[in-house]
Amino acid sequence: MSIFPDQKGPNPNDPVNELNATGMFVDLHSYSRLVLWPWGYTYDTAPNDASLRMMSYKFAYYNGHDPQKSTELYPSTGSTDDWAYGELGVPGFCFEVGDSFHQSCSVFENDINPNNQQALLRAIKIARKPYRLAYGPEVTNLSLDTNPILPGQNLVVNYTANDTLYSSYESGIPSQNIISIRYSIDKPSWISGSNPTIIPINAQVPTYSGTFTASTTGLALGQHTLFVESVDQSGLWGPPTAIFFTIESTDPPVTDQYFYLPLIMNDL
Repeated sequence: MSIFPDQKGPNPNDPVNELNATGMFVDLHSYSRLVLWPWGYTYDTAPNDASLRMMSYKFAYYNGHDPQKSTELYPSTGSTDDWAYGELGVPGFCFEVGDSFHQSCSVFENDINPNNQQALLRAIKIARKPYRLAYGPEVTNLSLDTNPILPGQNLVVNYTANDTLYSSYESGIPSQNIISIRYSIDKPSWISGSNPTIIPINAQVPTYSGTFTASTTGLALGQHTLFVESVDQSGLWGPPTAIFFTIESTDPPVTDQYFYLPLIMNDL
């Protein structure tokens, strides 16, 4: 309660205002390889069930778990994910990781840890506005043709905008076509002064790969950050993906100078 604002009314059926709600709560348990969302104490659906389901299915894409409403496992009262959502409106989830209570180190290091890291990274990336960002497509395969670059040289950026990164469990969730991308440098799009550039795409597919150029005119020497986001036909932007790039001087590097003098040897 010291971390998250209270964003939900006192009654269980009071919905969260999804437009501005913030925060994310994930409880890690073992075991069963499930991503569970509220409610767990009742078979009734939560008032924000559609968005909680959407988030769950997209987490499950990365960790390979089955996404389920919590009561599909069994009813449980007083769980922390129910409490986080029910009291504060923070989307709450339980990741049931692994196949046993005491997993071997090899399974943990090669499976549980890397796969759940990716799911948790997605949770971090949408935590600013989870109920909105969960619906948007993700930007993947972000790369640069050249890095570092010279002052004033354009960045050539390769990317994929993908609205299909979700679990197919019980038919999955709908995907939509990619409409636009936007990029900004050194500040994500929602920060004042970021001046993001929108590039229309209007692709007729939910997964689109492309290339764009970004001007670096006026940027100082050194490392910078490029943020890229995408939007589908629902009109909701997805979370940002970022990549570093460096601008280096055109001046040649300073090196040690060596002077060679001829050595004349005479017969003695």
